[in-house]
Amino acid sequence: MRAYSRTGRLPRGEKQVRDGGAAAEKYRSAQRAEDDFFARSRRGVPATPGAHLSSPRATERGKILYKKSIHAIISLFLLQKNDLMKRYENRIVAYIDVLGFKNQIRSTITDGKEIEGQTKLIYDAYNSIRDVWDLDSKDPIIKKFHKSKRITIFSDSIVVSVKATEQSALFYMLLEIMWLIMRLIDKKMLCRGAIVYGKLHHTQKMIFGPALVDAYITESKAALYPRIILDKSVIEIGAKYGINDMQYERESIKNLLAMDTDGLYYIEYFSKIQGELDAPLYDYPCYLEKLRAIITKGIDKSNPIDVRIKYLWMADKFNKIATRISAPNVIDTLRGTEDPELVEYYENLTKISF
Repeated sequence: MRAYSRTGRLPRGEKQVRDGGAAAEKYRSAQRAEDDFFARSRRGVPATPGAHLSSPRATERGKILYKKSIHAIISLFLLQKNDLMKRYENRIVAYIDVLGFKNQIRSTITDGKEIEGQTKLIYDAYNSIRDVWDLDSKDPIIKKFHKSKRITIFSDSIVVSVKATEQSALFYMLLEIMWLIMRLIDKKMLCRGAIVYGKLHHTQKMIFGPALVDAYITESKAALYPRIILDKSVIEIGAKYGINDMQYERESIKNLLAMDTDGLYYIEYFSKIQGELDAPLYDYPCYLEKLRAIITKGIDKSNPIDVRIKYLWMADKFNKIATRISAPNVIDTLRGTEDPELVEYYENLTKISF
């Protein structure tokens, strides 16, 4: 119950009061009283100081001291609580919605009975999400990496945030979201989201702040398609706090993005994701075919028009990539791999008809 660590580090809140004044004295008095109170408890001394003395005067003095101790402990708690509540941080925030997840969950029950196969798909999807950010890892090196990073998962929504001032915070966030997109596509799922910069309080227990509201509104009003969007201003914040110089960091960030026709940047998962596959050259055709299967199902005319529009956007992006990578000059380059099946795949790669 100590309010500070025993390693000698400053207690939370002492930064504001350590230089002196009434507040400082109040803080230190509370610490001493708390130490005295719990030290007595550990030694087996009665909770009310002086209760073991037979003198009525000593007993009364002990009661007064006890009340002062409790008052000091409460004052310390309120001081630290008020300090904590002031702590909005400037954070980069990603709000991500896993599309179709609610329907997937509904499909786990039919006529009141659980469909175990469907339940397993949901379970595997959740594990894939957790695995992207190593949420279950106990490796101290992983825990130390980007220690300000916080992840909150609730139903079909994911919120990821990190202090904007951490080195290359935006670059690594984008990279991890790209991994998430790849894993969801492997599960035949898609996502949509937005990344913003602003004030946020995000701990393992709670999350709130203007940046969360902005991210949610941007995702629901501007993302529109299965894409994770961000504004140029967020890119500039990320570039400012890169490991390398600002220009190099900006280019590294943009290497994971593409600008859409509406002027918004989005995480480009049609071609730029290839480098993140285990075997980029040989795994990419498999990835493209998974994308094709999802898109083909989504653009089917039996689907509502608001659903089809999302997949038509994807089909357009897919077709542009297909045209580019099946061009004769690319095929000629691939012939040097000495893998006839790979060359044949790209030679026969077709666009999606819609």
